[in-house]
Amino acid sequence: MRLRLALQLAPDPRSVGIVRRTLDRALDEAGLDPQYRDDLRLAVSEACTNVIDHAAEADFDVRLTVDDRCCVVEVADCGPGLAGTTPPDRPSGDAETGRGLAIIRTLTDRLELFPRNPHGLTVRLVKQLT
Repeated sequence: MRLRLALQLAPDPRSVGIVRRTLDRALDEAGLDPQYRDDLRLAVSEACTNVIDHAAEADFDVRLTVDDRCCVVEVADCGPGLAGTTPPDRPSGDAETGRGLAIIRTLTDRLELFPRNPHGLTVRLVKQLT
């Protein structure tokens, strides 16, 4: 089975819930194990929250592709990107922010960050299903 889903959302905190519910329903219909769904729902929620907290006020895109072997989710925005910085692999223990990418890394098999032209960032999350 192959499933593709694309969403375009406003940079509004309510969009995170929309993505979470839509993703969970699509992954459930695709027959994914509940643990995979839980991991992906939290990881994608973190990625979307990062867009809302750090990107410009333009709409952002979420794309989901699922097949028998893996699930790929891309969250793309038109914000300033990482602005020449590299996110830390681990935030300090007393940090109040900066945990989103670390959480995503923990819950997925691969996390990739791609700059978008002329500006923005695409966050790709990959979860192996086999």
